[in-house]
Amino acid sequence: METDCACDKTGDCKKDEEKKLVPSLAKLTDEEKKELENYVEQYRDFLDNARTPRQVVDYVEEVAKKNGFRKNQIFINDNRSNIALVNYGKQSIEKGIKILGAHVDSPCLHIKVRPFKECPLGVRLDTQYYGGIVKYQWVDQIVKVVGHVVKNGKEIPVGLEGVIIDEAPHINSGIGSKTVKDAFDAEDLDVITGYARKEDLLKDLGIEEKDFQRAELYVVPVEKTRVLQDLIVGYGHDDRVCVFTELMALLKSDPVSTSMVFGVDKEEIGSTGITGAQAVFFEQVLDMVVAEKEWKTIKQITQPYERRILSKSVMLSADVDIATTYRSAGLVDAVNDTKAGHGLTICTYCGHGGKYDGNQVTAQLMDRLINMFDKEGVVYQVSGLPSRVDKGGGGTIAKYFAQRGVQTVDAGVPVAGMHSKTETIHKGDLYQAVKCFKIFLES
Repeated sequence: METDCACDKTGDCKKDEEKKLVPSLAKLTDEEKKELENYVEQYRDFLDNARTPRQVVDYVEEVAKKNGFRKNQIFINDNRSNIALVNYGKQSIEKGIKILGAHVDSPCLHIKVRPFKECPLGVRLDTQYYGGIVKYQWVDQIVKVVGHVVKNGKEIPVGLEGVIIDEAPHINSGIGSKTVKDAFDAEDLDVITGYARKEDLLKDLGIEEKDFQRAELYVVPVEKTRVLQDLIVGYGHDDRVCVFTELMALLKSDPVSTSMVFGVDKEEIGSTGITGAQAVFFEQVLDMVVAEKEWKTIKQITQPYERRILSKSVMLSADVDIATTYRSAGLVDAVNDTKAGHGLTICTYCGHGGKYDGNQVTAQLMDRLINMFDKEGVVYQVSGLPSRVDKGGGGTIAKYFAQRGVQTVDAGVPVAGMHSKTETIHKGDLYQAVKCFKIFLES
């Protein structure tokens, strides 16, 4: 094909095009671009079909099995809200393990144990919000109640669509004088089911009213994930984007060290309870991994022995960071913030105020990561807590693994509108996260 472009032979056109792209896309080869698009389609499917902790675990397990992971490489807790995948490396586990840890929960609504209310529109279900939701965004939304009831030891799946309605401005003109907190009461986030009688609802679900007291029921959006050019817009990027990217990295890696991808529940409410990062599931998995790798019985695995392993281990706490937007002016430190399209974010500290209740990475680990990623030419950025000092804060699971003696740092994908019902990421950051996580596992 003929062209009038005089710079084709010098490659200047290609360089000019690269300058127009964000860093995470600028230097991708044609093969990498195809791989990126495949990731985007897989990720869309994941976001749309894994909206509760159990659905995330089920999805990850299915993908792992399809890719040849065996029983001794997949570990799941009893209620299927924690998962660990293990790739046994060539060298002794006594030299440490590489860990990628993420959380499988997202902000949402939960159904109360005695949820039934009535109104002129029929039966509605009372809810309790979970995690740091933005309450007004859940009003005027079509949602789905999903989860299960455990009855006499057997699980009964539950699926039910509903709507959370708002008031008409014709009868609520005074709302403009209220604060957002006063205008949107959490007690009003009830799900209207469309049923005139609760007896009909219960019959269709195949349960009794008291079965809500032995249920795990989530209210999540029904809206599907959208791809807007280079942006991926949908519910629950926090933290499923890190679950997905660490899973892809593990499947593609050929590690020297034994490596683990770890997913835990309850991060959004402080990593508490039997399924949170502060619980013992990690130690239970480590016991079994050490026994498998080193041919030891459980009785031979002492706490000092495992502590030595953990002291030589390294973890990337794969959690998202806040991507700066045009609406963030005045809220973030513009020099130390995180930008969408600029690759994986390594967050050197979290917490709030004077770094309270957070994790601070060591300079030695940062030096190791920077040298590693610079050598491989991947795209990443380094930040601290993005908010202005004393203006915000947040935490991750990082500190709970650091307390176990593991060198730990937060590293994840930038998310715009974090904790909103609809969050946004850049697809280039999705791809760079996979690349960075793979390099880390193979280092």
